[in-house]
Amino acid sequence: MTFSSIRELKFKTSEVLRRTAKGEPVIITSHGKPKAILASIEEEDLEDVLLAHSPSLRKKIEQGLEDIRKGRVTPLKACLAKRPRTGKK
Repeated sequence: MTFSSIRELKFKTSEVLRRTAKGEPVIITSHGKPKAILASIEEEDLEDVLLAHSPSLRKKIEQGLEDIRKGRVTPLKACLAKRPRTGKK
């Protein structure tokens, strides 16, 4: 793990990103204090990262799971029946 200032990130973005591509997380600092972390990500991991870092999305998923546990669900047939028809065949 290495450290990089915001100034270095601004002027040497490609170099900093190459370090993360090699699997080395980079801590971004401002006035010597950590502010963010850059880490590499693979396309197949994107969904997991978004879920891990989105409190609002995690909350919605938990609410949905709670609805399922309590039986507050709408069957697929009912959803499809309510769907407006577009007139296309």
